[in-house]
Amino acid sequence: MFEGADVSTTNGMAVLFRVLDTQARAAFVLDRLAKVTAQNDFALHLRRTERLFTPCERSGDRLEFVNPLAQRGFSGALAAVFDPTGSAKRPLDLTLANSPRPLFAELHPVTLSPAGARATPGRQTGAVLILTLLDTVPAALEPRLRMVFSLTERETAVAASLASPRTEAEIADGLNISANTLRTHRKTIYAKLGVASRAEFATLMARLV
Repeated sequence: MFEGADVSTTNGMAVLFRVLDTQARAAFVLDRLAKVTAQNDFALHLRRTERLFTPCERSGDRLEFVNPLAQRGFSGALAAVFDPTGSAKRPLDLTLANSPRPLFAELHPVTLSPAGARATPGRQTGAVLILTLLDTVPAALEPRLRMVFSLTERETAVAASLASPRTEAEIADGLNISANTLRTHRKTIYAKLGVASRAEFATLMARLV
């Protein structure tokens, strides 16, 4: 979704923020020191209510994750995005290990200029961090699963449940099916979606919502 968005101007970023707010996804615009220069409403909500970040919520504050492993991964990815030599591979996907809530993160370089102004070619002014909470199941997920992957009604219900943080035993109980039946559905779903594990499945769901 990000790649197709025009965020070369502050107006473009505002449009992106509004779209991500409707999807309950957080977006932070950061400088090379990880200071927040802009954020959408859902990002502010996360900073106020979740124990994911150190307790700062104003623009201009540095964004830091509470978990040391998550912070180390974030810092390394941000440094790679701003690498002036271009020798470091720019990461699009960032795994935040052992965060208090399961997250899918995307980090993208961005050049911002005021509305109506022309962006300077090759001049990068920031990075956009987009976070999706993986333990929530958006209401629009099931129809998208059916439409995009041609899942049956039962497979769609199982897939939506697999996108939640529940264990497979809890999912089977909730759907009133046996563990063996759940495993059979899961195998079929993974084959249709082209994934090999629940981690890959969760990453795909984060991209789909």
